[in-house]
Amino acid sequence: MEGQTIGKKMLGIRIVNYHDGDNPGFVQAVLLRSCVTFLLANFIPFFSMIDACFIFTDERRCVHDLLANTTVIAD
Repeated sequence: MEGQTIGKKMLGIRIVNYHDGDNPGFVQAVLLRSCVTFLLANFIPFFSMIDACFIFTDERRCVHDLLANTTVIAD
């Protein structure tokens, strides 16, 4: 198992640690990127829209990537 969802595998992308390119593991990839983002979206109005807008920055990393210290790369 390579730690990719079916959709990411089909698109040829994967999530890695921002600084070293290693597999981020369960805590970073699932808990920080998904669960924390879900909780923030329930308490902060327009958080999902703000999160998505961060893709247009120079680093092309959304808020959930910044929180988990991850990035998406072509596989």
